[in-house]
Amino acid sequence: MDALGTQMSPLDDEQRQQHEINQKANQARGARPSADGHVVPPEIPLYLITGYLGAGKSTFLKRLLEEETRSGKRVGVVVNEIGAVSIDASLLGEDSGVETYEVNNGSIFCVCKQADFTTTLAGLMNSALDVVFIEASGISDPFGMADFLQNLEESMGMAGTKAPRRFAYQGSVCIVDATTLEDCIDVVVAVGNAISKSSLVVINKADIATEEQLKEARRTVVELSPGAKIVTTSFGVVPLDTIMENVTPGLSQHGPTSNKCYLKPKSYTLDMPERYRADDVRAFMEGMESAVRQKGFFEDETGELLLAESVRGSVTLTPYTVGRSGEPKTRLVLIGEDTSDFWDEVVETWKRCLGNRQLICEEE
Repeated sequence: MDALGTQMSPLDDEQRQQHEINQKANQARGARPSADGHVVPPEIPLYLITGYLGAGKSTFLKRLLEEETRSGKRVGVVVNEIGAVSIDASLLGEDSGVETYEVNNGSIFCVCKQADFTTTLAGLMNSALDVVFIEASGISDPFGMADFLQNLEESMGMAGTKAPRRFAYQGSVCIVDATTLEDCIDVVVAVGNAISKSSLVVINKADIATEEQLKEARRTVVELSPGAKIVTTSFGVVPLDTIMENVTPGLSQHGPTSNKCYLKPKSYTLDMPERYRADDVRAFMEGMESAVRQKGFFEDETGELLLAESVRGSVTLTPYTVGRSGEPKTRLVLIGEDTSDFWDEVVETWKRCLGNRQLICEEE
């Protein structure tokens, strides 16, 4: 019976039990009751991952996702690519419990992509995700994320749409390549800006860097972001506790971006529909001097699927095992350092290394 002496029906008991179960589940996820007794959904922790082309963002993030999903969390990843297609989305979507969302063909911080970025994040406010990571493109210069999220909520309110959940911006992690940082820091403004806006900077590829390169990389990071926690590692390995304890939003909450549509680097996507000799593809990638970053998939002469990657001419071809996200499309993305066209070099290098094999290209 209730407080008024009314007999409760079995259905009422069942509903009450389910309500108690839901309350406990919400409390476990961080939900809290509002003043009027309704449950306020928990905020969604949001992390930003930045770093120049080929620094190792995807490798770092993949390891991080493995740890997060192992604990049973539902994880969302917004993958931003400078090219028209996303290679990283295929790599990051292999693990169960990970949902990937793509914003391609430019920086999410550039005005030409902000509408897509806004739409993607607005959609995630309706999700049941426990945490969201944003992998920014290699040329991204982050603007103030706290300002952006506040504007997002305000614009939704003006449109009469109440966001069911809010993001809790945690901060930015910047991944830097110890072997190339000094080569690009003076010519790509976004590299230095991304470091300066991060509370945790990961100096990656210590296994192949010289002592002098590691020393110079650390000096540069300290100069650009004096208060940042610096972790030196290889293969993007950073303990989850180190990340969670050292990422803070303070350095990247406010401020403008240097990203402009007219400054977007030139890029091409090559379709790779046939089988190719691995040595020929390697020679092509090594010969593409104007492409600072190359990444994609192709089948070699035996039919084996390979992941092809190149950073400033250093090429790796790795056997790829198809995961949960299915077999990726066989394509190779080439990204230049600036807006200069390098199509003639693509054609000449292709002919020299792959002969009369058909060259199928999507110009970005």
